[in-house]
Amino acid sequence: MRLPLALAIGCVALFASQVDAQDTPTKREEEALAQAAKKLEKVAQAAQEKSPAVARKEFERAFALSPSAASRDGLAKLPWVDGPDPSPPAELETEIKTAHDECATLLADAAAACDKDNQVAGFERLATLIHALDLSKTELDRIGAVWFEPYLRCVRKDDAAKLEAGGELVDGKWLEKAAVAEQDKKHASWATPWVLSDEVHELRTTVPHRTAREILAYIGVYRRFFLSLFPDWDLKTPGGKLLVIVTETQKDFVERLKIEQQKTGGVEAPPHQAAIYLHFANGRGPCLATYEPAFSGQPVKVTLKGVLLALRHELAHQIAFEFSKHAATRGREAQSQLWCIEGLGRFMESWVLEKGRWRLSRTARFLLVGNQGVEGAYAYCQEHKDKLPPLDALFALDWNGFFKEQLTLHYNHAATAFDFLWEGEGGRYRSGLVKLVETVHRNKDSGKTWSTCFPNVDRKALQEQFSKYVDGLKIEPER
Repeated sequence: MRLPLALAIGCVALFASQVDAQDTPTKREEEALAQAAKKLEKVAQAAQEKSPAVARKEFERAFALSPSAASRDGLAKLPWVDGPDPSPPAELETEIKTAHDECATLLADAAAACDKDNQVAGFERLATLIHALDLSKTELDRIGAVWFEPYLRCVRKDDAAKLEAGGELVDGKWLEKAAVAEQDKKHASWATPWVLSDEVHELRTTVPHRTAREILAYIGVYRRFFLSLFPDWDLKTPGGKLLVIVTETQKDFVERLKIEQQKTGGVEAPPHQAAIYLHFANGRGPCLATYEPAFSGQPVKVTLKGVLLALRHELAHQIAFEFSKHAATRGREAQSQLWCIEGLGRFMESWVLEKGRWRLSRTARFLLVGNQGVEGAYAYCQEHKDKLPPLDALFALDWNGFFKEQLTLHYNHAATAFDFLWEGEGGRYRSGLVKLVETVHRNKDSGKTWSTCFPNVDRKALQEQFSKYVDGLKIEPER
């Protein structure tokens, strides 16, 4: 299973312990990543004229290793490429293969050094990159790395055997299956939950350790995909960990939500939900999700699939706002073009991970439990096209107008409008859309934000193009 630009990196820390030092890449690791990225940037630049699709894939690889200005600029200028990697032109095939082999050797040597120093997280990060970017299976074999599907990453061969037997690495020590079960009992209370972290996120939960690590792995995969999808959006990793809380019951969800709101003094949020991101101008806002969302006020148990669906939406908000705070205007909230905030959330919610690749799923409905599910935004807009207000009306909504009435319509309309500006008309509006969401999430919006981001765009023609786009959407069966 390959995970281009969506790589899971995580290591475990107990509730009372400090952040594990292995969350932070070593100097040798960073140097290897930077050197490898430069090699890939070089072949990407060479391929730009002959094959923009190949150039983009190589810039994507470079960006995954080390998100430099060169790879960011290269991606911003090249069209999005979906599906399998394109074949390189014959005259560049040898040069690209050589670059891949050299990159794999650089990363494998650094991984071997991490292994020698018992830097387990560093070994796994580097091996996962070699695997995910499809650089060299030979180098993975040389350092003894294998893929472990539940955690979406490569591990040492000996460690994989322990994991397959139900063992876990906890606080730097390997525990057998029975001992893990005992630890799960100790961490089944919110007085002593599991706390797992990667280099950006911290997860707190009372679910079993194996499930918790699967969730953290998915969070890391999703975060990296989000950042790769918007390379021309100036997003920067915030200082300190971003908190994600996952509860098993609606009761615990409500209690955890109240506690987090009290910590920050934020506005009280509606409690009966599947997930929520608490946005605060000062301080880092947490995400909360539950295995027992309340549909129409009635709690219903869902599987991990349902939790991840809800997290995709709320993590999009958390990443967009928290990674924008480095350039945000303090002391004010966004006031115009607010539709794009929820439009982004529902748009990102619709991406699904299948066989190592993220794909935008315009499904009729996402099933959560039994016959209950969430109606797809695109199917809704196609079915209720005659009830959709003009785009100008959507773009002009304030928070009260967006949430007070016709909430379902506004959410789905916003998502489909976002999708249109991203994908429609050959992607001609994409750069303007990215500028718009960047401006709004930095709280720098004004009444002129639309015209600044989309200069000389005929709104009447835009409406006609959107209507045609909605008509032409291919809706998938419910999933």
